[in-house]
Amino acid sequence: MGPLLLLSIKNNVTKREWGLGDDIPHDNNPQVMDFNVSIDYTVRTEKWKLGHQPLNIVLQSNQGIIKEQDIIVGEKNITCSLNTQGLKWVRAELYGYMNDVEMMIAFTNPIYFNSEMQLDHSVKL
Repeated sequence: MGPLLLLSIKNNVTKREWGLGDDIPHDNNPQVMDFNVSIDYTVRTEKWKLGHQPLNIVLQSNQGIIKEQDIIVGEKNITCSLNTQGLKWVRAELYGYMNDVEMMIAFTNPIYFNSEMQLDHSVKL
């Protein structure tokens, strides 16, 4: 609907980085990782207009909102370090006003966290 929103997560120990749709293996998942949200305002500009306004970036996960940050139109990146313990997935959401209505302007696909959870495949009758 609006600008292109992207999310990446980086392991600062191994320097490995994951993007949308990726599954972060448990052995590459330290408790704290760097999250980077970027916004490309140059795509599909004929489809939307934001004007000069505050926007809100939300990192949403299976545990609810893990980070919220206000920005203004034109800011292209935010980076933060967050605890990943217990996360199964996370995605970025961008909120603001379009046509005088407050709404979710853009969102990403999730990045997944692979856990070492043991599954019980036995059948019990």
